Amino acid sequence: MLPTGLLRGFVFPAAELLTRTRFWTYFRESLRFERWDDSRRHALADARLAEVWNLATRTALHQQRLERAGILPGPVKPADARELLGRLPPVTKAGFRAHFPDGVTTGGADDWRFQSTAGTTDRMTVIADFRKRDYARSGELRALHAAVGREAGVATVEIPPNACNVVCGIAETGPRSLFGYLWYSVRRHSLFGREAATELRGRFERQMVFRLDTLPPIDPAPPAVLAEVLDRYLADIVRLRPLHLRGFPVYLLWLADRCADTGVRPAGLKAAGPYGGLTSPVMARRIAAGLGCGYAQKYGTSELGVVAAACGRSPGMHVFEDVFRVEVLRRGQPAGPGELGRLAVTDLVNTAMPLIRYEVGDVGRLLAGECPCGRRTARLEVLGRAQELLDSPRGPLTAADVADTVFCDPAAANVRVEEVGPGNFEATLVGRTSGATPDLDAWRTRFEVLHGGVKRLRVKCAPFVQPETSGKYRFVHPRAGAAEVL
Repeated sequence: MLPTGLLRGFVFPAAELLTRTRFWTYFRESLRFERWDDSRRHALADARLAEVWNLATRTALHQQRLERAGILPGPVKPADARELLGRLPPVTKAGFRAHFPDGVTTGGADDWRFQSTAGTTDRMTVIADFRKRDYARSGELRALHAAVGREAGVATVEIPPNACNVVCGIAETGPRSLFGYLWYSVRRHSLFGREAATELRGRFERQMVFRLDTLPPIDPAPPAVLAEVLDRYLADIVRLRPLHLRGFPVYLLWLADRCADTGVRPAGLKAAGPYGGLTSPVMARRIAAGLGCGYAQKYGTSELGVVAAACGRSPGMHVFEDVFRVEVLRRGQPAGPGELGRLAVTDLVNTAMPLIRYEVGDVGRLLAGECPCGRRTARLEVLGRAQELLDSPRGPLTAADVADTVFCDPAAANVRVEEVGPGNFEATLVGRTSGATPDLDAWRTRFEVLHGGVKRLRVKCAPFVQPETSGKYRFVHPRAGAAEVL
């Protein structure tokens, strides 16, 4: 494995000289940007917003959006871009799918790449060009830098959910090693083909830049069976000696609890972090305590890349404001400081398929105030999916709110809460692999206090609950046909 200093000082700069890649330059620029004053940061973001906006007006979808909003077509200057953005109604995945691909792409490129979302909600395909892909790579480095203080060559073990098998490298074709695949493509006389270039670039990123080892998803099972599985995973993690452990949050919780029960802890592990899915505050604390390391929150989506990452010095995650504009909306209008709302993200660097005020389907809040780490960007808290919001007499309840009432019981390992009618709930709680079972009556009381309008609540304990078809878990299932919250 190449030393980190060699990667930074020679390999990455050489790659930029010999190829089109610029992810290393983008990463270094981003570290400076995060400490600029407000006026300089906003000037750069506004210039990029104007560039994306002007390209977006070539597409049928955005032309229709402008017309409906009463915004006249024509070139937009950076000084006007933010004000116009606030007048444009958000757009969802359905809007993009209805016009895909010709009505949402700007044309004129030969290096487009298709990326499909793979979450718990409806799918969407996004097209990105090479520049956008380099910014996505840079974003991963930024998140690593925030988590462990290093950005390259960080030994990482990842455990993705089932939805990510192909994109995460579990289903690679050909030899897994970089040099093995290089020789494989030479023997097949395909070294200079598009497929070989893609496979080699992917292996270089995974094995040299990020030093990733990927373990398969963890299937649900009764406690005794799951305990054996988790022990095997922990043995692999101990053997691989990662500095960073990245996994679907429920998997990390199970592993952390197993560490606490057995006394086995991966030596040298500095930080754990999410691979998709929700980590509530209580979950994060349990994971950190069980694994004996920090918990580094990160937020992103398949179609956008990494949007924000936590430094661990203050609540929330620092938004990558040079690449994304993040807004929090209630009924389409800006939420107040610290107020809960739906997230709308504008991608400032995807010029192939502009995503402007795109409602990603998540809910959260923006936090202001200085951070001790020195970054001056806004901070974001993500609290779950919009489709998991519960309406209650006490206001909207997020999946994080509900999860914390469950996972504050150290015996709870998973949960599924279903709203079957107004004020009528059925819940299933799963016990820990040690054999401990959750206190159902205590949880009932906590949930009733949180909701404030429970009429009927049936709760039971089960050996496990099944994930969604995506391989991910949803903690909360509001009733069908319920009015939209927020």
